[in-house]
Amino acid sequence: MLLAVVLAVAGGWWLVSFLADAERPVRAVAHDYLAALETGEAMTALALVEGRVDGEADGGAAGTCTALLSDEAYSAVAGRPSGARIDAVDVRAAGEEGPDGATLVRATASVGVTWTGGADGAAQAGSLELVESDDGWRVAADSPLAPGPVGLDLQGPGSVSVAGECDVVARGPGGGVSTAEPEALPGVYALVYTDPAGVGALELEDVELPVRGPITLRPEARAEVVAQVEARVTEWIGACVQSGLEGPTCPTNRNGLPTHTDVTGGGEVEDMRVAVVPATDLQRWGYTTARPGVVEVSGTLKPDACGPQSIGCVPGAPNVDAALFRYSGTVTVGEDGDVVLD
Repeated sequence: MLLAVVLAVAGGWWLVSFLADAERPVRAVAHDYLAALETGEAMTALALVEGRVDGEADGGAAGTCTALLSDEAYSAVAGRPSGARIDAVDVRAAGEEGPDGATLVRATASVGVTWTGGADGAAQAGSLELVESDDGWRVAADSPLAPGPVGLDLQGPGSVSVAGECDVVARGPGGGVSTAEPEALPGVYALVYTDPAGVGALELEDVELPVRGPITLRPEARAEVVAQVEARVTEWIGACVQSGLEGPTCPTNRNGLPTHTDVTGGGEVEDMRVAVVPATDLQRWGYTTARPGVVEVSGTLKPDACGPQSIGCVPGAPNVDAALFRYSGTVTVGEDGDVVLD
């Protein structure tokens, strides 16, 4: 609220405006915080956030990567909020009713703000939420403009680097893999995907962080890798047929292979597709004959092929059968660019 006092002085009148006492400290903290975001002074901004001690970056949640919260890193981030203007201040004292209808246990304030920023530098409007603490007014930790987790959810092997400072890796089902969750102040951050296995690819654009919900990232196996895997499996099938289905390139899963024929030859692989996808732990690339290769094989009936009730079955007689080949394993790409299947 603005209060005005008109003073009579020699030669004229002065109109003096000043803020209500309750608003003054709120506006001051909001102004200093927004100014720190604009200039890239991360430590100054963090010192004004509840729960942080003297601006320490590690005052956030345990197990976070805080490298993005340094002055050096944040000053290089594009799209930071700039030109902020405070449009309104709503202060609620402890004991009053909050926006959700509950009684407030401590004073809070909502500061209406407009600023420019983001990927396109467009004008934006929102609120900066503050709470009163023992150290005075502080930006609420869950305020939209406060530092927060980047919210990236990588669903596959490799890692995503955020601004070259923090790496995000897949947690696996149930969060089984430990990884530091990066925190970020508002801005636009560059993301880079790296796959040490050489299999995956993921097209990424710069992204506005932090976000309050997960951004799911799903890398896919490169087309040339899938083609090499299919060619390698096709070679294995051909060698397996030539060995009479007993050679080292035959699949360990023999379900679908003829059991009553001594195979001496076979035709071409038909209707095969190999899927190269993240393994169930999301840490490795796996492959499987999602559409198993089918080969028409020829040979002779084995001695035990004919039961006592068989009619017209003659051991040693020519026979034609179909072999269904199922393969699965893990995929990496060697330094020479060739796929390695295990």
